[in-house]
Amino acid sequence: MFRLLKKILGKAEVDCIEVRKNASDYLEQSLPSAKLTAIRAHLAGCGPCLSFIDTLSATVALLSRLPQVTPPAGFRESVMRRVQGEG
Repeated sequence: MFRLLKKILGKAEVDCIEVRKNASDYLEQSLPSAKLTAIRAHLAGCGPCLSFIDTLSATVALLSRLPQVTPPAGFRESVMRRVQGEG
């Protein structure tokens, strides 16, 4: 009952689904401070979400180490033609 009341009043804690939806923005620190604080509080008590965030962070770090690749000329146009052809 208390959780429902907090949710209705707009002061609900974040849940696991919300943490996952906001994970990228959380890692980039691009959420409002109240949301960042709520997610940090959730992570302090939720092992699965903390593991998810840690894994996502490690994955982003590994991907950022890959060399930049320049696509061949016309690649974008070719992809866009295919996408528009399937729609």
